[in-house]
Amino acid sequence: MDVALNLFAEKGFAESSIRHIAREVGIRESAIYNHFKSKDDILKALMEIRNSKSISEKILNDELLNELSKPQSFFYKFAKKLIDFWNTEEETKFFRMISMEQFRKINGENIISDKYLSDVKTILETIFDEMIKHKVVKKLELNLLVGEFLSPLHLIRLEFLTGKESFRNKKITKKIESHVDFFWNSIKLSEN
Repeated sequence: MDVALNLFAEKGFAESSIRHIAREVGIRESAIYNHFKSKDDILKALMEIRNSKSISEKILNDELLNELSKPQSFFYKFAKKLIDFWNTEEETKFFRMISMEQFRKINGENIISDKYLSDVKTILETIFDEMIKHKVVKKLELNLLVGEFLSPLHLIRLEFLTGKESFRNKKITKKIESHVDFFWNSIKLSEN
């Protein structure tokens, strides 16, 4: 699976074959076919592995949750932790693969882009729902709030993944701060 992920992330799904995977692992193609019917099944298994890992375990902790009483600070720290998580080697490979294969369907199902952000979206929907209930933020559609918060972060990630700049620099920190400031000022209730 690691070799398949590496090949799909580096060369793309279409340019990688079962033969390439077998050669890199040092086994015969037939050994792979004993476990997977096709390359599509390998891609599907990779996405199932990725989607089975909860992002909440990686970025949510008591320290971050304590920041909920200071929402702007919470969103800034959440965004930084999310970007840091996205910057891990495995997540970078998944993101590269997903970016190349985002429209690939297997058995009529878009197995990649539909589920990739679902965990973080669920976390944010829960947080925004509670903030609306407690009259911290404007009463807006949850999916709108989630999209408006995540989309710029996704673009920041894309910019730095494809560019020469490191995730660990002042420029990305400034972009995250600017985004959170703008976002918070747009959704907070005036008394907050």
